Amino acid sequence: MVSSSTLRCGGQFPDATLHEIKLDEAQQGDTTLLYFHGGGYRNGIVGEGHVPVVLDCAAAARASKLIFLEYTLAPESTYPGQLVQAARALDVLLNERHLRPSQIILGGDSAGSNLVLALLAHLHDPSPKVSRIPGFGETKEQFKGVFLFSPWVTTSLAAASFRENVSRDYLNETAARMFLGFWKPREEVWADILRAREDFWATLPVKRMVVTVGEFEVFRDDVAMMAKRCGVGIGERLTFESVPGEIHVQAVVDQALGLPPAQSLILHLEWLQRL
Repeated sequence: MVSSSTLRCGGQFPDATLHEIKLDEAQQGDTTLLYFHGGGYRNGIVGEGHVPVVLDCAAAARASKLIFLEYTLAPESTYPGQLVQAARALDVLLNERHLRPSQIILGGDSAGSNLVLALLAHLHDPSPKVSRIPGFGETKEQFKGVFLFSPWVTTSLAAASFRENVSRDYLNETAARMFLGFWKPREEVWADILRAREDFWATLPVKRMVVTVGEFEVFRDDVAMMAKRCGVGIGERLTFESVPGEIHVQAVVDQALGLPPAQSLILHLEWLQRL
């Protein structure tokens, strides 16, 4: 069963849409999976790619509900508009549907993973342009899990992997600059998570976290740096894998092309089954 609702954000920021899929509750638990899609903040949900991949993830996690945030795309909405909408979505789950963080799994790919990390940064150190989420942190509960495919973790394009993988990945510096030009981020932690202080990584409110990146991605080195800093902070709660032979969000690409599941997707599904 699928239903959609308008997410009222108020003020200067446009409304967004929540798409909710109720899964087989007889075989599932009380977990809700909240997913933010990738696409450089410029492209929307890919029905043939994102939807089946995330449905598989929800089933592996034994979630009773899967919620996609359809945020407003750039350049209609620029930074931090998508973070405003993500924060409002989480506010609805926590304060209107009365879920606990321990009942929520956050997931994303590419720009969607950037949005997950931005939301965690906002919970740690609220952005002055984004509403605080009432009540979060009072119980010290942690999110049940966070899973990230090929996260976009910095607005810098200086990593060596941008040069090493220029002929391997479909994403390149030119395309990344185009997406940045549409999105218009500022040089601050809610856009560029590699700017986070050590205390952010040490206090992530997450029981477990998995991050994958393709060995052939231009983002490879940046994601590896993020995983290193995160691992120092949360230790064995983090699973990180640089997947041989894979390009940017290989899992979504392969699904959209009708190919067998990518190794990164298999890794995520196995991890979610163990949550």
